[in-house]
Amino acid sequence: MPERRFGVNFYERSENSGQYQPRRERCPTCGGRGVVRCNRCNGTGVDQYDPFGRVVPKTCPVCKGKGTVPCPNCHGKGYILV
Repeated sequence: MPERRFGVNFYERSENSGQYQPRRERCPTCGGRGVVRCNRCNGTGVDQYDPFGRVVPKTCPVCKGKGTVPCPNCHGKGYILV
């Protein structure tokens, strides 16, 4: 029997198997894309390194130059289970 909370059905019947599965919704953090902008480089993919007063651009170590990182809320899936 599907679990019900506050009168809302949190499970949907699968078309293939006919079994109840948790309902998926688009992730509100990433908008369903599965990635968010890197906080360290602000999405540029380049980190500014300052050795001895000189600014030297280098590849961002957090996002590896992509400018995006997997969403912390949905872990890169683009949806969450509700």
